[in-house]
Amino acid sequence: MMTPSSHTHIIRFSYLLLSFILVFLSACSMTKNHKSADQALHQFDIREMAASAPESMPAPSVMMASRRNSRAMHRSKSKKENTTIKRKKHYNAYLKMRTPKPESLLKKISQIVKQADGYIERQSGHSITFRIPEKKLIPIYKKAQTWGDVLKKSLTVEDITAAFEDLSLRLSIARQARDHLLSLLNQSKDEDVKLKLLTEITRLNEKIEQLQATLSFVDKLAKYAKFTVHAVPRQAFSRSQENFTVDALRWIQALSPFRRDIAKSGQSVALTAPKGMVEIKNDRYWLAESADGAVVWSYQLKTPLMATTEFWLKAARHQLCREFASCTSQTVGNYEVIEMHSRDKPNYVYLLGLQAKDNKLKLIEAYLPTQEHAQRYQQAIFDHIQGQVKP
Repeated sequence: MMTPSSHTHIIRFSYLLLSFILVFLSACSMTKNHKSADQALHQFDIREMAASAPESMPAPSVMMASRRNSRAMHRSKSKKENTTIKRKKHYNAYLKMRTPKPESLLKKISQIVKQADGYIERQSGHSITFRIPEKKLIPIYKKAQTWGDVLKKSLTVEDITAAFEDLSLRLSIARQARDHLLSLLNQSKDEDVKLKLLTEITRLNEKIEQLQATLSFVDKLAKYAKFTVHAVPRQAFSRSQENFTVDALRWIQALSPFRRDIAKSGQSVALTAPKGMVEIKNDRYWLAESADGAVVWSYQLKTPLMATTEFWLKAARHQLCREFASCTSQTVGNYEVIEMHSRDKPNYVYLLGLQAKDNKLKLIEAYLPTQEHAQRYQQAIFDHIQGQVKP
């Protein structure tokens, strides 16, 4: 039978646990998809605990306010430091080149990339995506352009400092929460309380591992630039194949799974990042990328034409589909989505979603490097297009 002192002991430890969980949940949005620990401990009444707690123990509201102040001070400090800290940036370069010998061109570029401590991330036919140390990208990018006729080129920069800092803060909070619960576990004498603490500690350890992996990926984006080269055989390119069109539609030709020049001139249209992808904040367009190379980005353009979604769908199909082995379209939510599969092996998938209203056009683009990537991410992207587009 439980003694009064034992009962008081359980109440005090339960109060400590619930007070801390309330603080942690209010401070860190990463727990929103998990069942909260205060729900797991629903058999304890928090008002009873507050009434029974020692006078020296701060109330949950005081602890929550203290943590919010700490987080606000951290953000204020980060803003002040932004003027002095080194920004983390991700560079993405693209070249489409015409040459008599595509294999020879790609081999030459591969050699200078290797000499610069870079490596091949993925190769598909006459297209190669390299990862190159950020400081060595520009010389290689310029040198490669001297080895053939440049048909298209692009160099974009994304500031990923905010994403890195946000992940670092969330990881720090998760570690502090885990360490605090471990301290409570060491002090607890009650087996039920220990079990509940262990359950929450296990969940936090899993979250910490996920955050560490994601933070490592974002850090790698800053250290290694992406450089994609697509070589076109000279004999396969003729004057009759060039895409002549009116100025109002010419921007469509610049759309590509490997470049984001058009997105840079737009306004961000935010999606929810599919599972396995990291959101990269950007003023001009929304973007999320996975550690294995899949990318999705969305934005809105002001067009010179007042046209319907159907018009832009036909225009995009006419301009883009000839370059792909297969090209199909379907309605996904309020968007018309074109699904394009490359001619090169292994096939990559390029998705283009369109939604028009007056002279405003919303676009969603996605690059899925292989069919395996398409199976992993395409339906998740469609699900978000259908029902989870943020206003």
